[in-house]
Amino acid sequence: AMSSQLEAGYTKYFELLADIDLQGEAWAPINTDATAFKGMNFEGNNHKISNLTVSSSADYASFAGHLTGRIANITFENPKVEYTQSKNMQVAVVAAVANDAVIENVNITGGVLNVTQSQTSPAGFIAAQVTGSTVSNCSVAGTLRHAGAAAELNVGGAFGQVNSSAISNCTGAVDVTITAASRVVSGFIGSIRSESSVIDCSSTGKLVASAEGRYSGGFIAYVAGANSVLKNCTCKADVSGMGDNSGGMFGSIRSSKGVRVENCHYEGNFTTADASRKGSQG
Repeated sequence: AMSSQLEAGYTKYFELLADIDLQGEAWAPINTDATAFKGMNFEGNNHKISNLTVSSSADYASFAGHLTGRIANITFENPKVEYTQSKNMQVAVVAAVANDAVIENVNITGGVLNVTQSQTSPAGFIAAQVTGSTVSNCSVAGTLRHAGAAAELNVGGAFGQVNSSAISNCTGAVDVTITAASRVVSGFIGSIRSESSVIDCSSTGKLVASAEGRYSGGFIAYVAGANSVLKNCTCKADVSGMGDNSGGMFGSIRSSKGVRVENCHYEGNFTTADASRKGSQG
């Protein structure tokens, strides 16, 4: 019913007035139309949605699908998204794509996110792709498994790819396992592609990736956004199986224009395919 209310050129407002248990129900993403502006403002009023299960064949597999607007003050308890299609499509729990969006005070507990085919689908629990958006005071706990093999996979425990966005006061406790030789995978943010900020964020858990893969990091795998700011962030995670361009905190910072890293810290066991680099890294 929410999906049917969306209309091109308008923002529609929804308010959750009670907890909802979706056990036994198959959920289709609210918006799968990426060609027109269909705004949505969803106020959760600090309620929870339990047992969200997203169709494995849906485009933009997630609760919201393609989000332009706002989602706030909601907990997703035990959500499960299992994507099985062999095509390049963003996959998440909250919003597969967040474009000019605000996501605040959204929490995920006991989440399961599985991409089971060998496709190039970006993935992250909160959003697989974030552009021109603000995300604050969000938390994620769960497991993510991805079987895709791709030059640029862009997978993170919380976010896949971040562009021109601000992320603050967010936490992740996600075990990420990548089962193919893939690039750009991380425990928290897969990649930052244009000027963004990540401030006062932290992640725990573990990251296991293929030794043949590249650009892997416990916190962020790949930073290419000029003038980005990474400040007051911590990662306490075991990171293993990495190929080259990998690190406990960051895999690679490649922009030539002033990426600023300030007061960031890593603790954990960091192991790569290169025996000379095994051990605990700071």
